[in-house]
Amino acid sequence: MTIQGDSTGSQIEQGVINALIIIACIIVVTIILVVLFYYGFHKVLFGFILCTIMFVLGGEGGLFIWYEIQSVNGTLDYLTFAFVIWNFSVVGLWVLFKSGPLLVQQGYLIILSALMAFVFTQIDEWTTWLLLVLLVLWGKSGLLIILPSPPPPPMTNFSNRPLRRADPLWTPPSAG
Repeated sequence: MTIQGDSTGSQIEQGVINALIIIACIIVVTIILVVLFYYGFHKVLFGFILCTIMFVLGGEGGLFIWYEIQSVNGTLDYLTFAFVIWNFSVVGLWVLFKSGPLLVQQGYLIILSALMAFVFTQIDEWTTWLLLVLLVLWGKSGLLIILPSPPPPPMTNFSNRPLRRADPLWTPPSAG
């Protein structure tokens, strides 16, 4: 992180370093997830997604609520706070992965998106912008790399693999 009194050059340098560290972590996690998917470790992937959503709802949601309570000089004991955050997270997981009204599912998806955006408000401006550029480049590299004629782009090959092996977890719903 940069300190407000730093020069612009120093802020840019720290932003580049921070953004490169974050994008390196994203690349490593993406490669691990692709390998797990490629070799059919669906339960591990499902567990990873559950833990990730639990962290976002519980960790980031709790941090957001804590900041809001502090901003209005409110008080809340830790036990009640933990109870509320735990219930919010567990209900979110249940609604998103098991069953629940569509409106509640959509509400939790909007909250997830807002909490992910909230994460980016916690890092400095240069890191945010550089990370945005690097994420766009990383996303484009998977979708739009044009390889010589026979092999398709990486994401096309990756997304068609479950269809080739007739995996029941990943087959598209039938029209009917």
